[in-house]
Amino acid sequence: MSSKHSKRDGGHHSKSGKAATPTPPPLIFGPDSYNLTEGDQIPQPFFEKVIHRAYIEFFSVSTEGMTLNEASRVKNHAIWKFDFTTPYGDYRGARLSMDVNFDIASSPSESGASFKPGGMMVKPVMYTERSTSSARTIEIPCATGLLLGYVTFHLMNNRLHEFSFVNINDRYYGCRDWMTQSLLLLGQVNYTGSAIIRAWPQDNPPMPANDAYEALGMRYRVVPPRGEAHGCPIDLGHFLEYNRVIMDCMPYQGTVKAAALCERVP
Repeated sequence: MSSKHSKRDGGHHSKSGKAATPTPPPLIFGPDSYNLTEGDQIPQPFFEKVIHRAYIEFFSVSTEGMTLNEASRVKNHAIWKFDFTTPYGDYRGARLSMDVNFDIASSPSESGASFKPGGMMVKPVMYTERSTSSARTIEIPCATGLLLGYVTFHLMNNRLHEFSFVNINDRYYGCRDWMTQSLLLLGQVNYTGSAIIRAWPQDNPPMPANDAYEALGMRYRVVPPRGEAHGCPIDLGHFLEYNRVIMDCMPYQGTVKAAALCERVP
């Protein structure tokens, strides 16, 4: 999961006699970030960064060619966003997400549904708190001293990096399924909680949930009023080896929780 680096010698010292701060290994990645599913190598010191804050973000997606009514009903792309206690060079945090891999062909299932493989992506970022491309961001609790590598290792150890998106009307869905299961796994080892600490936008429109599982069962407008919430049951993707767990608090398609949420937040 990480590249090997030779141990440093005694290090260089400044004229004051104090050891100079070692320069971290450079991060070299393309526009698609690091793909952990495909085995991309990330310098070990980056995995050792301590997480200060944890967020779930609901990104805007392309509405090109859509009517205003269609654009107001699109589903967001949900991801993790982490802030570090100290920067790694110019990078102050990272995004963690399951993204569609358009370079791999779709495959049909026994049920007739079409699935497209995804990749578990890590993207270093130079900012803290919410992403400007997020229609809605929530902050949830995270454990003191939590390392980025703890998060990625735990998810990969449970085979969450092997996931496919379902094709519904020529669009791919399933990121909220992946996020829900990753939230469950991280919560089981007390890396994160599900209570919402803060939400953006902070005032208007209001956030009609105080729990991250409920938040994942909604879509958030990407056109004005941006961030407005509407009930939107979680679509099922496909895990290659991991066995999905559905609890009463998770608003999956067809569940009592989803029906109640859609009635409360239509």
